[in-house]
Amino acid sequence: MIQTCATCRHWRHDTPDQSIGNCHRHAPRPNTSGSGPFGATWPIVDQDDGCGDWLPAARTTPADVIKTLDHALADTLRTGAQALVRTGLEPRDVDVLLQRLLASHTTAHSTG
Repeated sequence: MIQTCATCRHWRHDTPDQSIGNCHRHAPRPNTSGSGPFGATWPIVDQDDGCGDWLPAARTTPADVIKTLDHALADTLRTGAQALVRTGLEPRDVDVLLQRLLASHTTAHSTG
């Protein structure tokens, strides 16, 4: 991947000219040029510019979020199951409890 502003996660382009944007890597800088609005502004950059702070643009899809949540849920359930087994419950009883928990969770979220 070419490391330019256009492919960086810090670049924002909200102007009609999509090749010009702002770098949001650091806080806005005070406008001391004497032209334009007073206050602070983000550095204006071209899509083909680049710097040493480049990071790949985040491309998170709903499938990525679901996959992450599935892994987190699986890890939580595994940890909980291990804790229940350590308390003396039989693994088959833990399985039954987890199945009921998942069924009630699925029912609760599918009905409202």
